[in-house]
Amino acid sequence: WNAMTITDTLKSSIDISEAYCKNNQAVVVKSGNESAYATKDLIKNSGEKIVLESGSSGQLAVEGDEILKTVGITKADSQLKALQEVAAGTSKIAVVDVLMFDSLKAKASSIVNTGSLVKIEGITFTAEEFGIGFRKGSDFKAKVEDAIKELKQDGTYAEIAAKYNLSSNLVD
Repeated sequence: WNAMTITDTLKSSIDISEAYCKNNQAVVVKSGNESAYATKDLIKNSGEKIVLESGSSGQLAVEGDEILKTVGITKADSQLKALQEVAAGTSKIAVVDVLMFDSLKAKASSIVNTGSLVKIEGITFTAEEFGIGFRKGSDFKAKVEDAIKELKQDGTYAEIAAKYNLSSNLVD
């Protein structure tokens, strides 16, 4: 299971657990470019394309956003590659998962720190929730949900979230 955003499309093809974590998308630029891309309108009017992972929640967020839906996009194979494009200067703007960006920010040698990348504060998209996918009709879903409930009750869930700086992203 890998940070699967719960969508109606996924629900129609697989069973998904109850949400365990909240996420959002972040606009990321090179340090020093914050003021040029501080709002969705500035991004739209800049003429720059947004680099993002093909088929990702970031793509859905941009394409579904009233202001950004007409901005050109460049598709990357992964969110990390989208960030690499911005760090290298081949793209000016990326849209990636907040949780992914923040986890990279916590690592001193990550591309976020070595490439001087920053998240634009104040630009938001529709919140999303992560779940765990299962084959339709699998009884394993109920077992995993029961295990998560136990982890919540005994405090382990909160301890794990705190270890990875995810406490504010938990779903009760």
